[in-house]
Amino acid sequence: ASVAVVLIVDDDPAIVEVLSAYLRAEGHTVETEADGLAALLQLARADVAIIDWMLPGLTGVELTAHAR
Repeated sequence: ASVAVVLIVDDDPAIVEVLSAYLRAEGHTVETEADGLAALLQLARADVAIIDWMLPGLTGVELTAHAR
Protein backbone atom coordinates (compact mmCIF):
# COMPACT_ATOMS: atom_id res chain seq x y z
CA ALA A 1 0.00 0.00 0.00
CA SER A 2 1.25 3.47 -0.77
CA VAL A 3 1.69 6.05 1.93
CA ALA A 4 -0.31 9.27 1.63
CA VAL A 5 -0.04 12.67 3.24
CA VAL A 6 -3.46 13.18 4.81
CA LEU A 7 -4.65 16.60 5.93
CA ILE A 8 -7.32 16.48 8.65
CA VAL A 9 -9.20 19.75 9.04
CA ASP A 10 -11.42 19.71 12.11
CA ASP A 11 -11.79 21.92 15.17
CA ASP A 12 -12.75 19.01 17.47
CA PRO A 13 -9.54 17.70 19.08
CA ALA A 14 -11.10 14.31 19.93
CA ILE A 15 -12.00 13.64 16.30
CA VAL A 16 -8.57 14.75 15.11
CA GLU A 17 -6.89 12.49 17.66
CA VAL A 18 -8.86 9.37 16.66
CA LEU A 19 -8.53 9.91 12.91
CA SER A 20 -4.81 10.69 13.25
CA ALA A 21 -4.17 7.55 15.29
CA TYR A 22 -5.89 5.28 12.75
CA LEU A 23 -4.18 6.87 9.76
CA ARG A 24 -0.71 6.86 11.35
CA ALA A 25 -1.19 3.21 12.35
CA GLU A 26 -1.67 2.48 8.64
CA GLY A 27 1.61 4.27 7.86
CA HIS A 28 0.27 7.55 6.53
CA THR A 29 1.71 10.96 7.28
CA VAL A 30 -0.90 13.14 8.99
CA GLU A 31 -1.08 16.92 9.08
CA THR A 32 -3.83 18.71 11.00
CA GLU A 33 -5.46 22.13 11.05
CA ALA A 34 -8.36 23.41 13.14
CA ASP A 35 -9.08 26.47 10.98
CA GLY A 36 -10.30 26.50 7.39
CA LEU A 37 -8.22 29.50 6.40
CA ALA A 38 -5.01 27.99 7.79
CA ALA A 39 -5.82 24.69 6.04
CA LEU A 40 -6.03 26.47 2.71
CA LEU A 41 -2.28 26.99 2.83
CA GLN A 42 -1.62 23.28 3.43
CA LEU A 43 -3.96 21.77 0.83
CA ALA A 44 -1.33 21.72 -1.91
CA ARG A 45 0.97 19.49 0.18
CA ALA A 46 -1.70 16.87 0.94
CA ASP A 47 -2.62 13.85 -1.13
CA VAL A 48 -5.98 13.57 0.64
CA ALA A 49 -7.96 15.95 2.85
CA ILE A 50 -10.63 15.08 5.40
CA ILE A 51 -12.56 18.30 5.97
CA ASP A 52 -15.19 19.06 8.60
CA TRP A 53 -18.31 20.92 7.50
CA MET A 54 -18.31 23.60 10.23
CA LEU A 55 -14.95 25.33 10.69
CA PRO A 56 -13.72 28.70 11.87
CA GLY A 57 -12.16 30.89 9.17
CA LEU A 58 -13.49 29.20 6.05
CA THR A 59 -16.26 26.61 6.26
CA GLY A 60 -15.62 23.12 4.94
CA VAL A 61 -17.72 23.92 1.87
CA GLU A 62 -15.71 27.07 1.13
CA LEU A 63 -12.43 25.24 1.68
CA THR A 64 -13.49 22.46 -0.68
CA ALA A 65 -14.47 25.00 -3.32
CA HIS A 66 -11.00 26.58 -3.09
CA ALA A 67 -9.37 23.15 -3.34
CA ARG A 68 -11.03 22.44 -6.66
